[in-house]
Amino acid sequence: MDEAFTQLIHTGTIVFGVSIIMVTFFIRKLVETAVPSVQKKADENAPAITYETTFSRYWNQVILYALPPVVGALIGILDVPFLYGEDGAKTMLGRVFTGVFVGGVSAFVYKSAKKRWGINLETGLRQSTKPPPANEVQP
Repeated sequence: MDEAFTQLIHTGTIVFGVSIIMVTFFIRKLVETAVPSVQKKADENAPAITYETTFSRYWNQVILYALPPVVGALIGILDVPFLYGEDGAKTMLGRVFTGVFVGGVSAFVYKSAKKRWGINLETGLRQSTKPPPANEVQP
């Protein structure tokens, strides 16, 4: 168990996760720029209003969730020792499995951070809606 945890917090694994999110973001922007009809219109409406086409709904509800593990698996095909560490995956199947796992975890962490703190790759942190404390002086 100690070796698995050490492998999970390895610098290469963190870089691997961040690179998966970056590649996924790039693919999403590329597709949504090339085919504007796949973008969501709004978040809080009925599916018929939110999604312009059936493919738009499929893109937002299926493909975007499957994309990070797939990107991780594709990166896992490459034999980059830094990403896996000294004691990491040695075979291609092990690297692909690691890529799927890291892709899934990185997507979960990104979505959780986005929901909890409003972190967004396009806009950064969202503005706070809380009023400042009463004893704090405004500039």
